[in-house]
Amino acid sequence: MKLGDIFDLTDTNGVGLMLTVTGLFLTVAGLLISGWSIKQNANSTKRLESMTSTIGKITATMGEIKDSLSTDYLDKFPDYMPHVDMLISRAKRNVKNIIYNSSHVRFYTT
Repeated sequence: MKLGDIFDLTDTNGVGLMLTVTGLFLTVAGLLISGWSIKQNANSTKRLESMTSTIGKITATMGEIKDSLSTDYLDKFPDYMPHVDMLISRAKRNVKNIIYNSSHVRFYTT
């Protein structure tokens, strides 16, 4: 058998036909797999864009919270309570009071 006989579709052994059909099958399978892969990549891109948008919103909210926190020296208790009352009344949403111990209090708006 010569090399040219492998691609001869008229041979009596059917080797050329078998190789052609196998090549055709593998080509179609490769095209289907590549199409599926492209679709999966598009779906992954959409999910990543959604996550990026969510992270951006969370970052903006955290920036608002950071900007609303007081970094001023208030004074000794209870002298700073009018200032705390003013901060709470200015809150656009609800206020969470986080107490680490009785002498250390932070107010966060959410």
